[in-house]
Amino acid sequence: MEIKTLIVAKKNIKAVPVGAAGDNSCIEISMNRMYVNYEVECYKPSSSNKADKQESLFSIASVYPIFLPFIDETEIVTCCGQAQGSEERRGSVNGNKSISRYSGLSMNFSFDSMLEQGLLIVEINPFEKVKNGSRPDFINLANEMKDAIDKMMKDGMDDENITVLGVLIEGFKCTFFLMDLMYQVTYRLIPLSIFYIPRDRHDLYVLLSSYEALATMRKMTYSNARKCYAFYKEKKRATIRHDYTVESFSTPKHQTE
Repeated sequence: MEIKTLIVAKKNIKAVPVGAAGDNSCIEISMNRMYVNYEVECYKPSSSNKADKQESLFSIASVYPIFLPFIDETEIVTCCGQAQGSEERRGSVNGNKSISRYSGLSMNFSFDSMLEQGLLIVEINPFEKVKNGSRPDFINLANEMKDAIDKMMKDGMDDENITVLGVLIEGFKCTFFLMDLMYQVTYRLIPLSIFYIPRDRHDLYVLLSSYEALATMRKMTYSNARKCYAFYKEKKRATIRHDYTVESFSTPKHQTE
């Protein structure tokens, strides 16, 4: 990336309102990481080389530089990546003890001996996986978010103000969702915003809306974590919405060619 391009982009990012962006150091860190990655390696969806289109390279080169500065851990938030509540729905695997779903950028509430709860779930699909218009992980993300809400009900954390967040990354397009449980067997999956990851160093104009969305995601995640902590400290255990939950259906299996 040309230094001049980076300087101009940073100047434009200053237009993000302080209330929306919060700690602007996240933006500075993100842009510096992008600069390094564009110099070293770049995801190439049009390449004939399969290695250039792998999900791991897409995550490292395109997703992580943008997202990671906005999902840093705190005293009550961990980025262990383990999606909460999915092991019961998935059941056993090959006859072994059931395991939790791993989602690389997920964030959980975690403090001392308090029960861990899912706050944010991120599903990553490289461009190659969605180029035909399919959305293979849309239902999967919704199921994982529902699992997190169901676990809260099971653990006695009945606070309708605590929601679960999710981000579905489909190539360079990202959709930011919120899910709540306000009515019986009605899990509302609400899209909050759509933003984009830069394809290359010439696509930085998309960063303004991207950083606004990520800053909002960060703020809401930490707010939900504080609500979880406050709920446990108040020792409320009267679960009113337990009967609101409903059994999940199985995640569709991907068809392989």
